[in-house]
Amino acid sequence: MKKRYIEKLTRMPHNPSVVLSGDEIGPIQLIPQGGSGWFPKGRPGRIPAEYHKEFGTTCYFLLLNVYHQQLSRQVVRSKHAVNWLAFLREERSKYPTDQVVYIVQDGFSSHWTP
Repeated sequence: MKKRYIEKLTRMPHNPSVVLSGDEIGPIQLIPQGGSGWFPKGRPGRIPAEYHKEFGTTCYFLLLNVYHQQLSRQVVRSKHAVNWLAFLREERSKYPTDQVVYIVQDGFSSHWTP
């Protein structure tokens, strides 16, 4: 769906100067990986699904400027609508207020609900 919107905007007779495609990645967490000598011989290296996450998880918010192929990003601790909206406002503030900026995003619920 996002691809169709981006194609529609980029095929306009007078292309808009700013088309941003937004998405998020995460949660990302550091998971210990076994290596040679990590576990005793004959015992496979397993980590339970509910292991203690000392440092929590991380999420990335990303916006790609379609014309300039420039990626903007922000690291956040959680994917909440408040964080997403703050990120979009910060990115929008980089352009003049009279300039039309199109932001294309998916229907992920945290984009729309606080």
